[in-house]
Amino acid sequence: MARYPIWDDEWVRHLTDDDARQLLAIFEALRRVQFGTYGLCVNCGSPIDLDRLIALPEAAACVVCAQFEAAPHACAGH
Repeated sequence: MARYPIWDDEWVRHLTDDDARQLLAIFEALRRVQFGTYGLCVNCGSPIDLDRLIALPEAAACVVCAQFEAAPHACAGH
């Protein structure tokens, strides 16, 4: 897991795996904001729908790519 200045080892040890994944996703979204790529799918480069970003601000993939990641056979050819 990437290191961030606000994380200390004691605090991180108490996070569940799901909490740690969510926090990392938030930090990665903030990094995309920094680089000017927030709102663009990290897989295909398409804009992520605004409704998706409102519901899931840390979303890194558009709906099509997210569905493909969840069920690779569902979106062949995207």
